[in-house]
Amino acid sequence: MWNDLAELRILGLWLQGLAIGLVFVSGILQIAKTVVDRREKTLAGIEQAELEKPGHQIITSGSATVEVVVESSDDTKSHFMDSGGYLVFGQDGAPIMTFNSGDCFGIQNGKNEVVWRAVLSLDAGDPSIGKRLSFLDAAQFIQMGFGPLPPQSVIKKGVAVITINASTRLTLSIPAQKLDGGRIMVLNMNSLKKELEGLPADAGVNK
Repeated sequence: MWNDLAELRILGLWLQGLAIGLVFVSGILQIAKTVVDRREKTLAGIEQAELEKPGHQIITSGSATVEVVVESSDDTKSHFMDSGGYLVFGQDGAPIMTFNSGDCFGIQNGKNEVVWRAVLSLDAGDPSIGKRLSFLDAAQFIQMGFGPLPPQSVIKKGVAVITINASTRLTLSIPAQKLDGGRIMVLNMNSLKKELEGLPADAGVNK
């Protein structure tokens, strides 16, 4: 073959075609790699965004501040040092996460309203410790109360700010309601679910 001019020409053409084909395949492979890299980057971004949602956090600590405005002409400006408040997430009538405090405040604001406020903490032995925050999706209600609050009070508005792991805040509006036995209830959990997904949920005692 090496002495046959015709065969060498055929071999040269074949090698040339093979080289062109390899260049073509290389180009396709490079394009494919670029597409794969872009898709990988997109999926990595989506995965990171999911992990950054509040619901993915593991609960290690927590606190809550509850503030409600009550219709009242009582001229009180009291720090109740021996009677506090509580906030409970509940499911099927049972608590799944509980915050407590040993004291609370009741302050007349000059508008025939008393502002009740308590700063609560999550006990290190609470069953919610070690769970993902998203487990609160299962909560069906939130119940709150203040020890000294008259049991038939009329709540005009309120807000509960829950802080998990000293970094994630969940802000929940407390609707106007007439109390029965001093229990303050939040039954609409939609705003909580939004906040667990990292979406804004408007709430505030001054709104």
